[in-house]
Amino acid sequence: MEVQNLNKKLDKISKKGKAVGVNLALFDSKGIIYNYNYGFANKEQGIKSNNDSLYMIGSNTKVLTALAILKLMEEGKLSLEDDVKKYIPEFEVKSYFQYDKISIKNLLMHRSGLVSDLFHLILGKTRDYYEVIPELRETYLTAEPGKMFSYSNVGYTVLGIVIERVSGLSYTEYIQKEIAKPLGIQVHFLLNEEDRHKFTSSVSLCYDRKGKAVEDNLSTLLPAGSNTYMSLSDFIKFGQMFLKKDGALLKKETLELMETLDLEEPIDQEVYNVGFGLIHKQYDMGEQVGKVLGHGGNTTCHHSMFNYIPELDVGIVVMTNSQSAIGFYATAGMTVLVEYLKEKGIVVEESKAECEHIKCDSNDMVGKYATGLGMMEIKRNNKSELVTKVSKIPIRLCPCKDGYYQCTPVKALHKIPIFKRSIQGMRLKPATYLGEDIMLFEQSGKYHKTKGVIGCKYERTDIPDSFRAACGNYTIADEMFKDIKCKCQLKVEGEVLVLEIAALNVKLNSCLKVVGEDLAILQGFGRLAREMVKLQKKDDGYYLTFSGIVFKKI
Repeated sequence: MEVQNLNKKLDKISKKGKAVGVNLALFDSKGIIYNYNYGFANKEQGIKSNNDSLYMIGSNTKVLTALAILKLMEEGKLSLEDDVKKYIPEFEVKSYFQYDKISIKNLLMHRSGLVSDLFHLILGKTRDYYEVIPELRETYLTAEPGKMFSYSNVGYTVLGIVIERVSGLSYTEYIQKEIAKPLGIQVHFLLNEEDRHKFTSSVSLCYDRKGKAVEDNLSTLLPAGSNTYMSLSDFIKFGQMFLKKDGALLKKETLELMETLDLEEPIDQEVYNVGFGLIHKQYDMGEQVGKVLGHGGNTTCHHSMFNYIPELDVGIVVMTNSQSAIGFYATAGMTVLVEYLKEKGIVVEESKAECEHIKCDSNDMVGKYATGLGMMEIKRNNKSELVTKVSKIPIRLCPCKDGYYQCTPVKALHKIPIFKRSIQGMRLKPATYLGEDIMLFEQSGKYHKTKGVIGCKYERTDIPDSFRAACGNYTIADEMFKDIKCKCQLKVEGEVLVLEIAALNVKLNSCLKVVGEDLAILQGFGRLAREMVKLQKKDDGYYLTFSGIVFKKI
């Protein structure tokens, strides 16, 4: 690999993304192929970022949690089909569904039906992840267990408690003793400033979008990915375990189980999913490359990616400490991986900006869809073309041979090459999944594609006067979270009740289905979909509660 040229490319990407610190490594089962370090772990003290710098790994912690569960399975101490109540008898959750159980397998695969997040726990500096059990008693299942894929930090926190109940050790003790030690690596759980002070010379600070050192907001749900730190050196060794499969931690067949997707629906084999702890189909690089597996991790300021290709004996790790890096850290990783594959003579085809279109008079696409981007209404214009808006950008939908519809720009501004490619990189396709009408999407990067479910058919709902009167702008009511910048608005658009929330790195724009005078659920399919929004009218005004956070009308 041409190291100097690659370094220059990554320097350009890092500077453009306003990163403070970046660590990256391409590796195989024998060692490091390429290594890149940029900037500072601690800019204030002039401590440069290097392979021994401790960065937060966010949700990559879930891979540690999954490995712990599978190790206990190997030892015969639990079964993936076990009911979670076998180990946590006090576990309770409300449900409108008739169901048998929530299994360990359901939790591992993010198909438990549990809510995605409880932000008052995640952000609460004085709270503890054990509190997730009593908090869940006041929540409702969003889907029948085993059905809808809905990424859940809460679900993996419950797995952490299962690990404790089965092993007799605390979660952190188990990970350090039974996972990290056999691999010869260090995993640090630094819960507060006092813990981090012990590693002043190596621990990375957190930097906001302006490059200012701040405290990361995410702190409580340890087994899901709060306050876990690793060095790049140790992350490489961790990744090599998946390539070597030499029995250092788990049996070869157990690691191979993690590389399978135990789902029967054909659609599930095509789209972004989580199997037994690893993400599948996040980066589809074609048959020549084969299966790309791994995970990612995002806190407020730290972002990381871990991916490997078992058939090619190669992996990539990227770690950053800057909130602004959320837009480019994966680009850096894919840039290095593609350069390596090309050098090895492996054909990595560049995604075409435009697909071949066909004539199609079908109205299968026509209708209203509830998505994470808001209402998507697809209709025919006066030219009989299918048109809609995605994130408020007007687009035309052109049918392709494979049943997808390519998004093409309508306005002149969006036909500028940089905008055009971004818009045309997205395709949509209606489908039926488990009896539901859903909308699939395909997003093309330069050398990979990602498919997933963007939403489902919108269900019309009557809007009672109680919700109409409550419309307006809201702010977070809890004084503990007053420093978090947040925009929240409840509104009616074209007789559709909409909730918009923007906070930290999350933007939510959801259509609501009213199920009572003071209760509504988010329409859609997947993460956060079908979760409850509770309305309260008090003497001092209106309050909304969503995902554990209380908002007060301004």
